[in-house]
Amino acid sequence: MSVPGQSHEPPKEPGTASTPSSSGSPDRLPPSAFVLRVPEGRRLEAVQALLRSDRGAADRFLNFAREHRIRLDGMWARLDDAGRMVMAALASPGAGRTATLFATAARAANDIAPLSDLLRRVLHGLAFPHDQIDGSATTGEATPLDIDLVQTLIDPSEFRQAEAISRSGMARLAELSYLERATPRGPILKAVAGPGKPIAEWPSDIRAERWDPANRRELIQTLERSYVGTLDCPALAGLRRGEDVLEGHMHSGTFEPSLWTVLRFISGPHEGHTAGVCLFNSSTSGAGQTGSLELVYFGLVPEARGRGLGRTLLRHALDGLRERREATVLLAVDDRNEPAHRLYREAGFRTRFRRIAYIHSLRSAGRGAG
Repeated sequence: MSVPGQSHEPPKEPGTASTPSSSGSPDRLPPSAFVLRVPEGRRLEAVQALLRSDRGAADRFLNFAREHRIRLDGMWARLDDAGRMVMAALASPGAGRTATLFATAARAANDIAPLSDLLRRVLHGLAFPHDQIDGSATTGEATPLDIDLVQTLIDPSEFRQAEAISRSGMARLAELSYLERATPRGPILKAVAGPGKPIAEWPSDIRAERWDPANRRELIQTLERSYVGTLDCPALAGLRRGEDVLEGHMHSGTFEPSLWTVLRFISGPHEGHTAGVCLFNSSTSGAGQTGSLELVYFGLVPEARGRGLGRTLLRHALDGLRERREATVLLAVDDRNEPAHRLYREAGFRTRFRRIAYIHSLRSAGRGAG
């Protein structure tokens, strides 16, 4: 499973907080405070407010953004009475019309109300970039970002951040466990059909094959079918177009068709139709590092469930990684999906950390439907 456009978090700088905290009680906002979309000339100041950091940390963030081609035109900031930026939020667009939202940390109870108000205005600004809201001047650049879905991930311990996000109108999607195991090594202790092509013990009506990018429409239909009755983030079903879902998977890390496996019925009532998918992408942490492989999506269509095919598919796909140079394999799974947790534990995965995912659909907000 993958949260749409699943994003690893940008570096967090622990440096000193040079940006003042917002004032006001938890339920009342300063009447003169307002929000603007950050123009290019004030991005350094906005990043300092975003990170609550000094200039050095903000410069490092900006360099990181340039190196990794992170767009910064989706940044909003809250100003105090003197016009200084005291809070900021960045909606970073990714593939598949999905943006990941990063925001100033709510460190105290009196940060919750102004932060939730800022996030609410950001969500409105993303949906309606030329609007004003509540009569305040939402000035600055207003280029639409072509986004249908906004997501954010926070640590479960960040309870103030969670309250601000919930108040802004974002919906809690799931608590996710991020699992990891070492990449399989050594020979496969069974027959193989050619170098690096393991033979799993498939039922007579099932075949595993490498995905052919020419079959794009078929894969989209398979993904959509696999959402029916899913236990993994079921609230995501129907929120994005199939094309956008596939684009998100293809751009989460480095796409290699050889790492994408499709199951197909080869006999019986569903002959010729796909039965499931297992999609890995690769990623590296920097020059000279081995990086990791990420399971960006794993799922079966309803007709293929209850037969143990998930276990066989996962084993088959992991066996195919034995000659890869990446050191680890990563994935994220909804904590409510106990069958998937059992499957991954049996395959050697262990929990690395957890995050709570929140989402907001701009299509359901009245923009981009259809």
